[in-house]
Amino acid sequence: MAATKEGLSYQYVNGKLMFTTCPKEIAKLDLSASVPEGDVNEIEICFRSTGAAGRRFFAIQELILPETLKKFPNFDMPFESIKQLVLPKSCSKIPIGAFNGWKKLEKIQLPENLKEISDRLFYGCVALKNVALPQSVCKIGESAFRNCKTLSHIIIPDGVQEIRESTFSGCKELVEIKFSENLKRIKKDAFKGCKKLLCVDLPTQITYDKSSFFPSTKIFINGIEQKPPAEEFCIKLSNITLRDIDTKEIHSRLQDGQIVEVHSMIHRFTPRLEVMTLKGEHIGFLAATAVQKEAKLRKIPTGEAFRAKIKFSSLRKIEIAFTEDEKRYITPFQEHLNRLNWVRDPLDEAALPLNGAIYTANLEVDAYAFASEYDALTQREEYAEVFSEKEADLVYTENNNWKTAGDEASFFSSHDVSFTLLEHLPLGTEFQVKIDTVYVQVDNFSRAYRHAGGAEDYAYPVPAFVLFYKGIRIANVPLMVDKDKKEDSYQVFRSFWEWSKKPTLQPRAWLTDITKAKESWRSDTCRICMGFFPGETIPNERLDLKDALDYYGYWEEDKRYLPVTQLMSFFDWAEELNLSESEHSAESSVWLKKADETKVLSAALYMDNLESHNHTPEATEWYSLKQLEAGAFIKAPEPPEPPYFMLGTGSSTFVFIAAGTHLVERKAVCSTMRSGQPLQLEREPENAYDSNALAIQTQDHQMCGYIAAKQAKWISPLLDAGIISLGKVAVEEVGIWGNSIQLEINVEIQWDEQKYVLLRKRGESEIPFVILANASDDTDRVFLLERYKEFSGCWKEYEKLCDDLLEGIEQR
Repeated sequence: MAATKEGLSYQYVNGKLMFTTCPKEIAKLDLSASVPEGDVNEIEICFRSTGAAGRRFFAIQELILPETLKKFPNFDMPFESIKQLVLPKSCSKIPIGAFNGWKKLEKIQLPENLKEISDRLFYGCVALKNVALPQSVCKIGESAFRNCKTLSHIIIPDGVQEIRESTFSGCKELVEIKFSENLKRIKKDAFKGCKKLLCVDLPTQITYDKSSFFPSTKIFINGIEQKPPAEEFCIKLSNITLRDIDTKEIHSRLQDGQIVEVHSMIHRFTPRLEVMTLKGEHIGFLAATAVQKEAKLRKIPTGEAFRAKIKFSSLRKIEIAFTEDEKRYITPFQEHLNRLNWVRDPLDEAALPLNGAIYTANLEVDAYAFASEYDALTQREEYAEVFSEKEADLVYTENNNWKTAGDEASFFSSHDVSFTLLEHLPLGTEFQVKIDTVYVQVDNFSRAYRHAGGAEDYAYPVPAFVLFYKGIRIANVPLMVDKDKKEDSYQVFRSFWEWSKKPTLQPRAWLTDITKAKESWRSDTCRICMGFFPGETIPNERLDLKDALDYYGYWEEDKRYLPVTQLMSFFDWAEELNLSESEHSAESSVWLKKADETKVLSAALYMDNLESHNHTPEATEWYSLKQLEAGAFIKAPEPPEPPYFMLGTGSSTFVFIAAGTHLVERKAVCSTMRSGQPLQLEREPENAYDSNALAIQTQDHQMCGYIAAKQAKWISPLLDAGIISLGKVAVEEVGIWGNSIQLEINVEIQWDEQKYVLLRKRGESEIPFVILANASDDTDRVFLLERYKEFSGCWKEYEKLCDDLLEGIEQR
């Protein structure tokens, strides 16, 4: 096989030079003379770019191309050491992104007959100081000079009529650019981040986007500075409104062009922009999805307000029109904000009428959630009776009709209805209490689930304390074991046991708090205080357990219902109680014991005559009523695990959930991804919204999203300081749910284990890891913190965190 004088093996076919291997490192590759076989028109490498031969080949520091070359080679890896390059006159085509990532390229001579600067041609050529564009160029592609951080001057050829998106984005040293008189359009973000481009002179017929230039750049046309008019944009209203306000009546009185106030508030733990008349009448909320697309509206502090105006569409749909220069002020409707803010002052339980209570219990209660059509219809009927059929039709929009219901339509599940009502109730509101049947989704590993053939959302009827407000069920406390809230479970059974001893007691309940879920997959909850008071009547409710009884073959027409008094008799008979998990039930079991006799009540069935259940559980947590009253079930907490654990190797892979994947173009990119697909992270220090920005991109530079800002602020300074580096980045999982998408990525973090140790956070955290100096004295630690201080705006937080960790490590 033939070889060049530098030792590269090659094949030659019809003007195409194909390198087959690179056996040794070479500093200079001179291809100016034709190979013996003939002229070279094309060049191609036929070995793996990422292999040993590829690493040697792309380490070349000087490259001289043949004068007969017609097209620049489509290399799939950058030459990171080449500083200068001359393209022969015969080379009339250059592929997309050909010089992408040539980090040391300072100077390049382009052929005089070149017609196009392709997309991303010089993307990331951070050392490129100057480049002369031939007059033959008539097209410059997107991101062609993006992040050319040292490029200072450029002249646009006369044939170029358009500068496309992000063409010079990130060229932070660009101070001068000369436009031709033939230029007609400059697209968005063309000069984004070009802070030193203080002013530009544009031709007369030019059109440009408001984001084309850095905000401080002065724009002149024919010597006259252009002052952009205050741009108006419209945001539609969400279909979510405050349920206790007749917004339809208010909307009927609104006039086109009427001035309104928009202020930031907290609604159901969520920041929202509320629209009100100047008299303080609630009009509605701005649609959250539309707000997220407008940077000016995304981060307005709670309580700040600005003026806008009503704008009616042709179909009499209400929109809210804004101008970008509208000044903000403090809203005068402070009481309104406080009334709707769920973060309320704790309730003083001494204010509750508990003096006559024989027994009280404080419980954490799930908002009423159904898992069957029966539950859904039951609550809908209650809602329609209190409000109206028309209102119920709006509130209970079926989930499969969400597309026709419109943006943020009120397809309320029962959980949503419950909290929509709860948000307006002051703490201390009394609920009505009764025992009723609710449906609870069964464990996917239970017999019931297998019996249902693995059907999704399979549920069994369960007895529960159901709490009502104005006849609408708001929350429920099922009589079953919650493995994650064992203490509350014992309180529930203790309450029922106390009641069974004296069934004439009358239960009452009050709202004492509303709590946001600590984990995103759990529901928000409310705390209630339930008391039992002297009464005269015994409950006569009957529980519909047909589905459960039918499954076990005990279904008979006259035994469809289980009277509450019969359920009470099970507890009244027992001397001890034990809550334990059981493979026989939907979720868990309640064991009751008297002397040597044991009965089990499945959490879903509440039957005591099933032979397979009639044995003593292995668990030893048996309690009498007196022991429960004394709190015997409350165990001493185990000592918590340290929040961080040390990693011994110099690399570790972390999983991050991408932010900003909701944008249409990013959603399209993410939806085609597969697990294991390689990605890359790119620092965007000039990002207008976040100087710590870490962009997630495909290998061909398609934008996917960002590392969440709350995590990037800890990672990026360490990257900028060179304390950590990035290894492999790849797709972990892509989740698609209807119109939303979630991208999880794996990122390999690398560090010098001789200098530093990395401590990884257990579980989810804004701070995924912390890096400390690996030294017995403080010298390296001080160096680390000083380096961190140089790059980070939150170094004081980091210093305190390091001190706390070091103190904890010494104590252990």
